[in-house]
Amino acid sequence: MYCVACGVKLKKDLFFLAKEMMYGFRENFKYFQCDKCECLQISHLPKDLSKFYPTDYYSYHEPNVSTNKIINFIKKKRAIYCIERKSLFGMFVSFTYGIPDWHKWFKLIDLKFSDKILDVGSGGGDLLFNMNIEGFSKLIGVDPYINEDIYYSDQLQIFKKNIYDIVDQFDFIMLNHSFEHMLNPLDVLKKLYSILSPQKYLLIRIPVIGTHAWRTYNVDWFSLDAPRHLHIQSLTSMNIMAEKSGFTLKNIVFDSSENQFWGSEQYKKNIPLYDERSYLINTEKSIFSKKEINQFKNDSKKLNINNDGDSAIFYLYKN
Repeated sequence: MYCVACGVKLKKDLFFLAKEMMYGFRENFKYFQCDKCECLQISHLPKDLSKFYPTDYYSYHEPNVSTNKIINFIKKKRAIYCIERKSLFGMFVSFTYGIPDWHKWFKLIDLKFSDKILDVGSGGGDLLFNMNIEGFSKLIGVDPYINEDIYYSDQLQIFKKNIYDIVDQFDFIMLNHSFEHMLNPLDVLKKLYSILSPQKYLLIRIPVIGTHAWRTYNVDWFSLDAPRHLHIQSLTSMNIMAEKSGFTLKNIVFDSSENQFWGSEQYKKNIPLYDERSYLINTEKSIFSKKEINQFKNDSKKLNINNDGDSAIFYLYKN
């Protein structure tokens, strides 16, 4: 067996056994780790991977957004400030109420409202729907696991297909925690390179192996998410694959959250993510106090500053 990132032969004795803990199936799955680039990859795919993506899987839901015209007007003004640095009202809203996460991701990219944008692994299109409200007008999502194509408007469509079916060119492509669910990551990057316009960015948000949460929790690490995550990349492996696929890795921004702590602590105590005792399901029944959760949030911010959070945004540039 060979590393999916750097291609070296994997050592048979360098492996870990991780349990499925999102739904509490608790089946064990073997993961091998590359001793050259640190990439972690699943040994064999389950016979029925769809079992681990039931219909209530969190990315499949339809967009839950406001239809209030006033609220949507405010969102549009805020987006104009974030993207174009125009609109005094948008600036006021941004500084008073904050900005959505995706505008934090876009800060390092010269994005335009007229850009043709692809979201790979879009689910039902929640993010793209919100972006459409803000004024983005050329939005495409792809996800092989949705039930059928979704046509929202001429400005926004979601297709039931994989990336190898795409032939169009895009000005910006993003993968928000979908890359780790995809087979053959190097081939994926090469395909994305071919459909991205020159002098444009590919944004990939993924969990990162070798960081504090992995060193602390090992196979109980929340973001290991066996067996859905087929591979977990390291900083080294992402650099290697970026170069092999033709990209320049321009920036890395760590964006981990407190779930790296409360999720991992739950798994360590044999509490699945969708258990009634889970912090995600019922904060009152969870094993954590508000003080502990606040500490997890503060610790996550510190880890991100020190480039040691358990997830990051990779900005890959096509020359």
